[in-house]
Amino acid sequence: MNIAKLKEQAKSLFSSADFITHIHNEKDYESALELMDELIEDYDEQKPLIEVLFLSIERWEDESEEFSEFNAKIESLGSGFLF
Repeated sequence: MNIAKLKEQAKSLFSSADFITHIHNEKDYESALELMDELIEDYDEQKPLIEVLFLSIERWEDESEEFSEFNAKIESLGSGFLF
């Protein structure tokens, strides 16, 4: 394994798409969803990146003011509610 090459590739990826690990705003969120749409078309090949991006999207949806009303409504349903 070439650690230096791996580090450089990661640096390049995250500098051009830092929303992969942390969504900062609505634009990042939209970019993350757009990328996810593309990645899931080749799920098996893209699974590691999908998993990292999923965590970023999930964190944004859990913490963003945009989703606070929805999250409160879901939480008020209690654990007995089945989807």
